Amino acid sequence: MEKRAPAAPSNTKNRLAADPDGLRLARTWLSDPSTPRWAHKHTDLGWARVLAKPAKYGWCSRDLNQALRDWQGLGHYLPSQPHRPIGLVGRVLRTLDLNDRPAAADIAREAEAAEQRRQRAHCPHCDEHGWRTPPQNYTGPDLAVRCNHTEEQNAVWMQLQRSELPPQLEGDA
Repeated sequence: MEKRAPAAPSNTKNRLAADPDGLRLARTWLSDPSTPRWAHKHTDLGWARVLAKPAKYGWCSRDLNQALRDWQGLGHYLPSQPHRPIGLVGRVLRTLDLNDRPAAADIAREAEAAEQRRQRAHCPHCDEHGWRTPPQNYTGPDLAVRCNHTEEQNAVWMQLQRSELPPQLEGDA
């Protein structure tokens, strides 16, 4: 009887066995330009198992990259070409609380700044930095007021401006 070599495992079976969330996170992480070059030593399929748990907690590629930077910043050794990259990332992830996403504060801060820029761009009452600008005929004391882009603040602001106008100009306002 002839002996045959075992058939190579089918890639489709492995892909079906991989966690879909881990696979999605692996794909986005590998496509992120700030991901270390050594991560590309393995495919998304190779990374899917170790990234399944962080993916369940809502991690993104920025969280993974920030976790690696934090690991190194805490004095741990992070080689430029790790011998076992998946094992290294797994070790880093095991030391972390996965509920606490490393890049969550940065992402929230950027989203808040983008929302403020959007509000300032559409507000007719403030300048590009978010400060209320008095009308041309305002002669009262210098005021530095941040605009909160609401009609209530606009009404208070207009009332304050009218009360500070000299008597001869009140009828013009």
